[in-house]
Amino acid sequence: KHFLVTWFLVDATLVIWDWMGTALSVSRFIRVGRLVRMFRQGRRALDLARKAKTMFCAKLVHLTIDISILLVSFFWLAHVVCCGWYALGTDLLSSDTGATWLVNHDGEALYSQVGDRFEYTTALHWSLTQFTPASMEVVPRSSMERIYNLVVIMVGFVVGSTLVATLSAMMTQYRLYLEDSQRNMRQLESYFDQEHISTELSIAAKRQVLKVMREPHRVRAGEVSHLNLLPTSLLRAVRARVVSRHLSSHVFFGAWCQVDRESLETFCASCIEDRYYKAGDLCFMENEDGLTMLFVKFGALTYKPGAYAPEASFSSEDSRLTCKAPSVATEVAMWLKWVHLGTMVSSTTTEVFTVKANAAAEELVRYVLSAALLRDYAFAFYTYMSEPDAIMSDLTYGIDYHGLMFSMPLRSRVVLCDAMFSCGRSASQSQTNAPAPFKTRISRAQAQRLRDEVRTGKTCVGVVDQELVRFVFVVAMRVYKRSNLEAEAVDVDDISVDDAETLQHKRFLVKLGELSNCTGYVAPTCVLPGSKRKEQETLVAAMERVIDEDLNVMGVSVEWHPLVGRSETRTFKDSPTYGFKTMYSRTEYTGHISAEQIGTSIPAPREEFSPRLSVERTWCPRWTRSERVKVVQERVAEVLRGIPDVVVCDKEDRGSWYAWLSDEEFQALGGDDAKPILEQWIQQVARSSNDELNLVGKVGTLM
Repeated sequence: KHFLVTWFLVDATLVIWDWMGTALSVSRFIRVGRLVRMFRQGRRALDLARKAKTMFCAKLVHLTIDISILLVSFFWLAHVVCCGWYALGTDLLSSDTGATWLVNHDGEALYSQVGDRFEYTTALHWSLTQFTPASMEVVPRSSMERIYNLVVIMVGFVVGSTLVATLSAMMTQYRLYLEDSQRNMRQLESYFDQEHISTELSIAAKRQVLKVMREPHRVRAGEVSHLNLLPTSLLRAVRARVVSRHLSSHVFFGAWCQVDRESLETFCASCIEDRYYKAGDLCFMENEDGLTMLFVKFGALTYKPGAYAPEASFSSEDSRLTCKAPSVATEVAMWLKWVHLGTMVSSTTTEVFTVKANAAAEELVRYVLSAALLRDYAFAFYTYMSEPDAIMSDLTYGIDYHGLMFSMPLRSRVVLCDAMFSCGRSASQSQTNAPAPFKTRISRAQAQRLRDEVRTGKTCVGVVDQELVRFVFVVAMRVYKRSNLEAEAVDVDDISVDDAETLQHKRFLVKLGELSNCTGYVAPTCVLPGSKRKEQETLVAAMERVIDEDLNVMGVSVEWHPLVGRSETRTFKDSPTYGFKTMYSRTEYTGHISAEQIGTSIPAPREEFSPRLSVERTWCPRWTRSERVKVVQERVAEVLRGIPDVVVCDKEDRGSWYAWLSDEEFQALGGDDAKPILEQWIQQVARSSNDELNLVGKVGTLM
């Protein structure tokens, strides 16, 4: 639609002009109309020049670009005049005197004997003389050439004087800028000399001034006087668009901005304040009360942790101590009563947005839905930070925002998901340049399936690097055995004395099979004790549920701490069902049990276990693949024969079998090629388990 009302008529005219030039014999003159296309490309050239000027902050570079554009435009105009003058010189038939500047009265060519290059340069030389006081030997020799010369002289008078005046203004402006900079620098030096400032301090101050002067100047809203001419409604809309673009870097606020446009405009106008810092300025200091949340809009902030900050042991070069745009800092001060644990300093010229929670609570009262979402997120944030494994810091590197969003009530997650999909669909269908919350394209059917899954509370949806991602959160635990000597020497809070190298050679508990008491189906597995997170369940609560439902049933007491032996892994996999990626966030804890507390065990099939390999050796093109699978399955069978006993966990709805494996054995049993062998082994274990239960039942009957 925008193309139809702007450049469509021009492009259609030029296309028809080309068709006429192809069909008619006078195509040489008709194709001159292609020069009109140069006017259309002029705007693009100016945009490129403007972008080039934003890449450099030196005034000399800006002056060079402006002069270059001016000279290129001038030479292009001279070229057009040159072409017209050359066309008149070759058109001998329209001459009323029988001669042109290229041909004599007797038809003798003046310059053609030399070549076309000399003819063109002569015409260009003539056109340049019409814009400048210079002269040359070429003169008009017909009425048409005389009229053309008169018109060019009038145009040259205007263009030449304008060119000289513009160049003079540019040079004068640049000279005034240099004089002003030098005067200010001399004034600074005079002040330092007057106050007897030391040489070292004076040099440091001058270097800082020169550094700031070299930085590109960013226009602030207060400097744009024409913004005051806008009505209040339009000014609030502009403010909301500017702020929401930076709020989108936050997982919650990026989705919350799409819920209610009116509440967003009120939030941006009343609850957000712009702050500007020079290099070295203090944003906040240690032991100050935290009252605001920071959104870094431009530049970078450097955090200097105090003695009680979790980052006190970090290296000063650690990237986590730097908050670059776009990033968030001190969110904990917005939702909790907080005292800063360190000092935040601006490392460069920086622009930030500050959000005040008190102002948001007062201004958004009349917006019921938006206020309810903020309350639910605030409570989820408070619950998240109350967990024992939460990192209480001014920085946000330790916050799993997607996991935090999963802790929100289901109704809030559904509202945010619907708003995200609605905004993404409207942005893709609209003709405006409104930014979409994500770039992923999904069909209506896929979006509806995802909405249904979100409404059931199984998952949540978010944006990672402007791509729509489905999240699944899993918790698991590696349970190690501890001997009696270790139990006496190591306290529950000192479990971390077992370093990674020592634990790597120890055996841990692995679930190798599961039996459904309802269907009688035996499923082979090779996973750690764990589970998916349930709705509004924290990581620690999910792990405690796994311990109560699975491990404690076996009669074991697990010693563990959320901060000891904790690790996180995130993997992305394509989901054909939904048409985009799924991120599996896995949090793994470490626990210990005493060797005497191991639950009910049964002997495992060892030498009597002779599995049937799923691949036989054949001389076929895929012999290499078959041999590799055979080697893997033989290794799996060897590992299973080495398991002495199996720990049984019986529950009302299902039964499970666990074994103690090393890390290498766990990796061997976890592949897809190991499943056929593991399935045969677990079925034999299930039969042995049933025989044990029947034997116990008979003994009980006899007694």
